[in-house]
Amino acid sequence: MQYQQVILNLVANAIEAIQTARGRGGRIVVTIARATGADAAEVSVEDDGPGFPETIVAELFAPFTTGRREGLGLGLAISRSIVEIAGGTIRLTHNRPGSVRMSFTIPIAREQRS
Repeated sequence: MQYQQVILNLVANAIEAIQTARGRGGRIVVTIARATGADAAEVSVEDDGPGFPETIVAELFAPFTTGRREGLGLGLAISRSIVEIAGGTIRLTHNRPGSVRMSFTIPIAREQRS
């Protein structure tokens, strides 16, 4: 599936965030687990970069929204589309100076028993 693209985008954003933190940041944690109480998997990418400016948080997944000088602001919008087409959700679950966690949840196909 295209989940690889979503993970790649979130990790690339995290790498760029810690590079802009210059000497402050440097940690990225990727977690994949079964979502609590659901037939779904949750993938999260957390970094210790500077976080998103509060002025763009509400529109973070809208096309052409970016907190960077470079880039088109399409990565998270495309990621949202991929996840929502699969029946999942993507969200900023944590945003504060020095830490951001982006996560998405996608349904897990149930095994058919005969």
